[in-house]
Amino acid sequence: MANKVRFGVSQARYALETAEGFGAWKRIPGAVSIQLEPQESKNDFYADNSVYFTQLGAASDNVTVEIADLGDEAKIDLLGYVRKAEGAGLILPVNAKRKRFALAFQVEGDEAAMRVCVYGGTLGRPSSTYSTTTDSTEPQTMSIEGTFAGRNFVVSGNEEPYLYYTSLDTDSDFDDFFTAVPMPGTIPT
Repeated sequence: MANKVRFGVSQARYALETAEGFGAWKRIPGAVSIQLEPQESKNDFYADNSVYFTQLGAASDNVTVEIADLGDEAKIDLLGYVRKAEGAGLILPVNAKRKRFALAFQVEGDEAAMRVCVYGGTLGRPSSTYSTTTDSTEPQTMSIEGTFAGRNFVVSGNEEPYLYYTSLDTDSDFDDFFTAVPMPGTIPT
């Protein structure tokens, strides 16, 4: 079942990387858009006065996430914010450590819904706009940019870096996709 069009993003969530794998999924409410932009590497080998061989690689993806608001828990987890005191506001150290994480979300399609997981992400600080109200109130969103570099997994006995895992609603792993971070595992040949 192949989609002709995709529309609507929902159920965005993140899971922090750990030494053993990943922590539990945590929701990111208010997703407006998620844009993944491939940053491919290209190496040309020249012989006989022309390009003799080209090697392409998916080095990483840049991501732009537009959301209503990131929320305190995600700011602490992903951006290194610190709560000043119990019940108090957040502060951001200049040299805050960013944690790597997996990002997952669902995209609707004309034939099937698709769930996407991207591995090895880090985020930059969000850009925010604060505007005065006028006759009508326009909601302001937050835009966050980052990079996903993948993560190493052992698949069919070989350790390799993987960037994406996707599942359609007709796939057997679709219902469990948001139970825990999906692992590539064994790929049938």
